[in-house]
Amino acid sequence: MEVSIPVLQVVGYKKSGKTTLVIKIIEEATSRGIRVAALKHHGHGGPPEAAEGTDSIVHQRAGAVMAGVAGEGVLQLSIVAEDWPFDKIMALYALVSFDFLVIEGYKKERFPKIVLVRKEEDLHLIEDLTEIVAIISPEHVKIKRGNYEIFTNQEECLSWIMDYMISSLKK
Repeated sequence: MEVSIPVLQVVGYKKSGKTTLVIKIIEEATSRGIRVAALKHHGHGGPPEAAEGTDSIVHQRAGAVMAGVAGEGVLQLSIVAEDWPFDKIMALYALVSFDFLVIEGYKKERFPKIVLVRKEEDLHLIEDLTEIVAIISPEHVKIKRGNYEIFTNQEECLSWIMDYMISSLKK
């Protein structure tokens, strides 16, 4: 699916720091006036957990295939389908106005990626994935030089990410 807004993916294995980095990106970009949307792949088996007892969850449990709640400018949706192909998810996101999309996970999608590598066993990700623009890995893990930036921690990478986002917005 063709996406007309800038996208940056954050990928890595469980407990690699993906969510922490995505939160930092969203907070920093928002503080600079960039309207950010986020999409997370729930890859841990089973459906994502929702807040128990909320009306939309009660509606969903009653059999609604789409349940939502709106208030104070916020719309939360829960939509049940047999499967959610990535292109259908992106079509829903296309209905909302924002400047930049940060995706956590969805390793196989073809968008610019920041790869989080914690240990030597994770290095195959660099060979397996496409569109890598940056890698964050501790110094003790030896990363082979390539056509991407290499950082040893999230803080030093965050400034580069903001520059990357801002330059993407100008295109």
